[in-house]
Order: sequence, then C-alpha cells, then structure tokens
Amino acid sequence: MQLSKALGALALASAVAALTGCGVTTSKSASPSSTTTASWHPAHAITVVIPYPPGGASDIIARIVNQFAVPVFGHHFIFRYDPGAGGALGATDIADAPPNGYTIGTVNFPEITVQPLAGVGNFKPSSFDYLAQMVGDPQTIATLKGSQYPTLASLVAAARKNPGRVTVGIPTTLDNTQFVLLDLEKDAHVKFTIIPYTGGAPETAALLGNHIDAAMVNFSVSKPIAPEVNFLAVSAAKPFKLLPGVKTFAEQGYPIVTDDGRLFVAPKGLPSPVLATLRQGFKKIYDNPKFQALMKKDSQPTGYLSGSAAEQEVVSYQKPAYALLKEFNLLKQ
Repeated sequence: MQLSKALGALALASAVAALTGCGVTTSKSASPSSTTTASWHPAHAITVVIPYPPGGASDIIARIVNQFAVPVFGHHFIFRYDPGAGGALGATDIADAPPNGYTIGTVNFPEITVQPLAGVGNFKPSSFDYLAQMVGDPQTIATLKGSQYPTLASLVAAARKNPGRVTVGIPTTLDNTQFVLLDLEKDAHVKFTIIPYTGGAPETAALLGNHIDAAMVNFSVSKPIAPEVNFLAVSAAKPFKLLPGVKTFAEQGYPIVTDDGRLFVAPKGLPSPVLATLRQGFKKIYDNPKFQALMKKDSQPTGYLSGSAAEQEVVSYQKPAYALLKEFNLLKQ
C-alpha cells in the first residue's frame, strides 16, 4: 500500500463532513469457547464500532468476520455505526473507549495516518492497539451501463474538453479514493468536479441513481453493483483477478498503484492477555478455510497483516505523509 502522490493537492480536505449517526445490531451469543489459546475469554459480546454507514466496505468485511466469531470469541459481535468526518468520528470513539477488549472497531489505512495530521478527528496512530489487517482493497472507477463514458479514455477526454463538467463521486474526503482521483487529474491533465459522500453505500446509490457521471470507489463496495456498471480501471499493481478483463490504471498510462488496508483496532492499553486473545482470534479467523472460501465467494480482496505489522505500516507512514501535507499547507494548525 502507498499514499498516493496527489495527497499534496488535497483541496477538499477543508470540506470534510461532520455528520454523525449510529445503529446497533445485537446477535445471539454463545458460551465462551476453549479454542482461544490466550488466557482471556470474553464474558459477553464484543462491540465493533464501524466508522461508516451500513453497507460500506468496512461493514461488509466486519459482517463476514462476525460469521466466524463464536468459535473464537464465544459470542457474535455487536455492531455500532458511528459515521462522520470521513471515519474520524468513529475512530475517535474507538480511541476513547475503555481498553478492556469489549470495544474494538474498524479503521482504514492510509486515512488513520493522514487524518490526524490534517486535524480531522481527535486521535493519533498511537491511540490504538492494532489487532489485524484482513483486507487490501484496491480502488476502482466505474460508470453506469449505458453511460456516454464506457471507458477511462472517454471519461478523461470529456473532462479534458470540458474542465469541471464531469462529476465523480468519492466515499469521503481524506480517503484513498480521493487521492487516486487527484492522481488521475494530475497525470491526465484534467479537472473533475469531485463530490464527496458519507460512505461507499451512499456513493454507489448516487451512481446507480445517475446523479453522478462516475464513482471512484473501493473494489469491495463496487463489486455488488458490477452487473450495472462499467469498470474503467483498477488501482492494483497487476491485472486484478477479481475483475477479469479490467485494465489497471498503469496499463492505461497512469502509474497509480495503491489499495486500502481494512484494519481492526482497539483502544490503546489493552491488558496483554486481552490483546493476545484478540490478535490470535483474528488470525485464526483469517486462516479458517471457510472464511477464505466465503471471502472468495463474495469477491472480497483478502490481505492479512498481523497487528504488529499493521501498526508498523501505519506509524512508518507518518513522516512521508507529514512532508506532503506540510508542502501544501494542509497540516493541522
């Protein structure tokens, strides 16, 4: 994964939405299982904070993981949705929760590194204990079937001819999809009108409703609408097997290679047995052949990193992200 080089051009950062909301889903619990090798056994269900609206990429992955939670953690998860500020509201809520193992959540990389530097949210990368990365999710750009822009070349040509006329949605600002889109603007010498939403689900709904010309969206969100859209490009490093026949940006002349890391984290300061249980549990779920089969069936792009490896990646990105934001005067004042 890499923070796209267009981050410095991030003109929309000041427009980050601060909409909030929540929802709770409660599942039937079971007795704690003895299969967890660490010494902590959850006495009741763990709440997973999703910092985006239901139906987005983070929600999809968490729901799949939840199908394998009972044998590992003794209970299904409880889900709480805290959308707002591009995921920063929910990330702040995770960081502020008691570090006892009963509140964890999902966050995205590189947003978890970039947002604090830009002054969005009230957390830092050091505010969390990192449990695992389960997914490496590339970005796609898509248009509706029947659109006058069935290819990336036609979309770029229209934007070049009429700067600002072509509208492209993104799930939120300070998101890797925005960085990819800004990279595309820079590399193709074009200007789009970029429209941020409050998550991947509202964005794809806007595309399906023909309210925008195109959408830059994570693959895991875009795949369910595949029968209704044209995929114009994908930000993978090589031909992406989950989108056969779709060319990468690089294959079309734009050297854009990146993906989003879907991470599970907890508030900093978990007791060692609790941290060990959670880390081992997510690894056990990831290694479960049935989990892998379900991810493949649902066309979800797996990509595991241990908690310590995920933390290293997040922390190591602070210095280059700081330099880019400083160059373009987007650092927290």
